[in-house]
Amino acid sequence: MSGRADPPKTHPGVRGHFGALARREPHSDIELRRFLTDGYDLKSVADYAIGPDAVVSADDAKQAIETADRFVDSVGAMLSVP
Repeated sequence: MSGRADPPKTHPGVRGHFGALARREPHSDIELRRFLTDGYDLKSVADYAIGPDAVVSADDAKQAIETADRFVDSVGAMLSVP
C-alpha cells in the first residue's frame, strides 16, 4: 500500500479535498478555491433548473470559462511542484 487516501467519489468530496490542498498553498487564489462550488452551481442551473431563474447568462458563462482556464493552470502548477 502506498499510504495514499482513496480519491473522493462525490462532488462535495472533490471540493473538500481540493479545498484542503489549496489552503496549504501559499499563493492559492480564494476565487479559484470557490470555483468548484460556483461552477457546480452553474452546471446545476444549466442542467436541471426550470423557471425564470433557470438561466446562465452569457456573461456568467464567459466568466466561468475564464476562471476554469485559470483553475486548470493553477492545478497544473500545484502538481508540478516537487
